[in-house]
Amino acid sequence: MNHADTVQLMYIAYYGRPADAEGLEFWAQELENVDGNIEALIDAFGDSVEYTERYGDLNNEALITGIYQQLFNRDPDEGGLKFYTQLLDEGAQSLSSIAIDVLNGSTGEDEIIIDNKLTVAKAFTGMIAINNVPYQSEELINSAKDLLSQVDATEAQVESIVKQVFSLLGSIVNIPIDHGDIDVDIDFDFDINSADIITDCFSSDNRVSISLIGTDDTTVECPGAEIGLV
Repeated sequence: MNHADTVQLMYIAYYGRPADAEGLEFWAQELENVDGNIEALIDAFGDSVEYTERYGDLNNEALITGIYQQLFNRDPDEGGLKFYTQLLDEGAQSLSSIAIDVLNGSTGEDEIIIDNKLTVAKAFTGMIAINNVPYQSEELINSAKDLLSQVDATEAQVESIVKQVFSLLGSIVNIPIDHGDIDVDIDFDFDINSADIITDCFSSDNRVSISLIGTDDTTVECPGAEIGLV
């Protein structure tokens, strides 16, 4: 897994939202600087105003339950809740470190859900980056969290949520969704295998090519336009 994906998963596990482009770039570089050793920076990642404002008043059981809900859309089993709560109570591990342990221990359907949430989060981060969408408002952050919370283990739901990302950026931010030099209808059939950070966008007649990092070729059929995710 590349550093950007690792950081995106950190945002999902700990904050329950897709990363902002600046934060993703910063922490991916920090991870590169420590040769990919996530334990070397996880506590710094978790020490933030956002954490204090959102989770500072919760008890340790509620914090552990929140990690499981953000990752897997479910409560922890009794044994896991007791184990991680005790670690937190005793100060043996930080919440951010526990979040990574829970993430890395995922199997079966939980692992599929994580992969699907990563796909949606990467698409979201890429879309706000290419359209220069401010990602600080409480409304947009909460809407992004809500979309991630709906992602399950099915491909159909991933497709549905990615469509809703387009709608979200059009309705909440109230700006046109820009793909190069043309605007496209946000209500279209979207078939996506994976998505990563959008790095470039250009148009030629009625075709727009969006360059993505480490992504298989994907085609989106739109009314009057064809967007190739390359």
